[in-house]
Amino acid sequence: MSREIYDDLTYEEIKGSLPIEVNDFDATDGQTIFEIDYSIGKLEVFYEGIKLRSNQYTADNGTSVILNDSASDGDWISIKTW
Repeated sequence: MSREIYDDLTYEEIKGSLPIEVNDFDATDGQTIFEIDYSIGKLEVFYEGIKLRSNQYTADNGTSVILNDSASDGDWISIKTW
């Protein structure tokens, strides 16, 4: 895409047109599995706001993300998909 397409748009307008979805979860004690639909390879996982490396979770079926280490009660897990 050329830059000219975006010259007349604000940041919020551009951001709103991107197909990114954010799903937040409040974990229960010992939880490792988070049910979510996604395209394989098109997600980022955050634990308490810190981005996890891909070797810290499994996301290979398009329907769930499995953390290697279990979460504690009330931990915030955020999964961004596109």
